[in-house]
Amino acid sequence: MSRQCNSDRAYVFFGDRVMPGDITSDTAYDWAFGDEDSGLQKLIVFCEVLKVDVHVR
Repeated sequence: MSRQCNSDRAYVFFGDRVMPGDITSDTAYDWAFGDEDSGLQKLIVFCEVLKVDVHVR
């Protein structure tokens, strides 16, 4: 938390203390960023909210 953004939480996981089954991924965020038709656009929209620009080379 910080004085600019104190409504969200961040979690830090240390590799030597997390077992393989401890964390599961949310398939709603399983995007193929290399797929310009779907994944890339989702990434751009997601990052716009965070005020992050996505540049593709």
